[in-house]
Amino acid sequence: MQNVFSGRHALLIAVVSVVASLAGVFTMPVLDVDEARFAQASAQMAQSGDYLHIRFLDTPRNAKPAGIYWMQAVSARLFGQLESRQIWAWRLPSVLGAMLASLAVYWGGGVLVGQRAAFWGALLLAPGLLLASEGGIAKTDAMLVGMTTLAMAALAHLRHGDDRRLALVFWFALAGGILIKGPITPLIAALALLILWCWEGQTRWMRPLWHWPGLVLAALMVGPWLILMQSGTDGSFFRDAVGGDLLPKLWQAQETHGGLPGMHILALLLLLFPASIFLPAGITRLWAARHDMGAGVPDWRFLLVWVVPWWVLVELIPTKLVHYPLPVYPALALIAGLGVVHLAKTSRISWAGIILTMAASAVVIILYGLLLRITGLGEVRWEIIISFSMLSLGAIGFLINKKVYRAATLAVLIALGLHLQMRGRSLPALQALFPARTLTALLAERGALPKERANAPTIAVTGLNLPSLVFQSGGQVWFATPQAAAQALAKGHVVLVEERQHSRFEAALGGAEPDVVTLGVVEGYNYTKGQSVRVYVLSPKRKPSYHEPPD
Repeated sequence: MQNVFSGRHALLIAVVSVVASLAGVFTMPVLDVDEARFAQASAQMAQSGDYLHIRFLDTPRNAKPAGIYWMQAVSARLFGQLESRQIWAWRLPSVLGAMLASLAVYWGGGVLVGQRAAFWGALLLAPGLLLASEGGIAKTDAMLVGMTTLAMAALAHLRHGDDRRLALVFWFALAGGILIKGPITPLIAALALLILWCWEGQTRWMRPLWHWPGLVLAALMVGPWLILMQSGTDGSFFRDAVGGDLLPKLWQAQETHGGLPGMHILALLLLLFPASIFLPAGITRLWAARHDMGAGVPDWRFLLVWVVPWWVLVELIPTKLVHYPLPVYPALALIAGLGVVHLAKTSRISWAGIILTMAASAVVIILYGLLLRITGLGEVRWEIIISFSMLSLGAIGFLINKKVYRAATLAVLIALGLHLQMRGRSLPALQALFPARTLTALLAERGALPKERANAPTIAVTGLNLPSLVFQSGGQVWFATPQAAAQALAKGHVVLVEERQHSRFEAALGGAEPDVVTLGVVEGYNYTKGQSVRVYVLSPKRKPSYHEPPD
């Protein structure tokens, strides 16, 4: 395949990726539960100077390696947000991860599907609904996709005879993936290499991978931290990460995230959008490539072993989270880019693309309406629905009139518009969706948050387990039973009591109820539980003893 890397194309892809990922980065409050836990743990890491141990308050977080925590801690310190707790600083590494994934798709795709198809694949991936959304959240997944895609792109170049020194890029990306999320990147790469070896019976192009510089680089990146972490936790890191987190997900659904095989395929329509519009045409072209010979033939085998083994694995395991297939979305985007070029050359009407566009539009509108109507958080903004529908109809019109590149461009703009409107404006405006933000503002306004951070958390919360409260309060909140919360109030601490636990809290106070001031009552919606909440903010009349936490 011809591979002419264009700086202008790369710049456009990078800009689209950054704009899509940044939507909501500065306006969306910290999200529960994973983002808040990651952000709080990395904040504690930066404030304590302990970059080895990972903790959320006093609880060790050994399920994931330290890579993303280091990146978030450095970003927060670099931009001076450790005290003010502006979440955007913690999200920037994810923005970079999403951009890295898009650029790596363009770089690696040039030798797999050709420059034009690689460009369209990367451009369709950059504002993808799942990738760009993860790119705006302070978690591991966007950077994991970036590292995995870079590793697979380096393998693609080695397979097609490029500079052997690119093995260093592969090992760097592989080690980076390990530091971000453990075995995911090595497993995807190893499955691809093993299946290609069995399929084709030759490994000559793989030999540069075993040259010592790359192996040494990966060992130096991962080895010291791994040894120190295992010894520094008295051997509990591997036990918690593998035995407590990874292995249980393989045989039973964890944290109520279950689902039947095939769920990820059904979700692909929406989560890969806009690339999903052109995926059927790309699969058709890839299938036909099995019998093509000579130059200009897509490397269908490499794309197949990139996608299929991992997809089968995530469909079979009982635990189902929408981001599990995300590391192989870049390969699907390249197939979609192949579909764009194929349709443009053949001038066929993409009926599958038309149907998928209509279906994706309907799903977006229905989900938007359900979010607002069922939760009662706000009124439907009909101008948003009308604008989105008109853009979708425009893309369908271009497909019908065989203006494929225009349809693809409009699809990218639709996805960008969705991110900017939904994540950038509509969701952050729903105050009830983020009760932690309202509670933190109330506590600050009433002087319940200490001006100088105490040695231990000072505010007890019962009945509302939102880690975002911990992060936004600067680590001054801890979660307690109703009995422990009653003890905290008796000792002079501010207490937050959710209405469902209010009777148990009052019973724990008994007859010795101290003089209590109600600082406020906050109503909201806990989307992690799917239920409305009503929180009483209570304070004793005497000053809290901030430096003497309750038992």
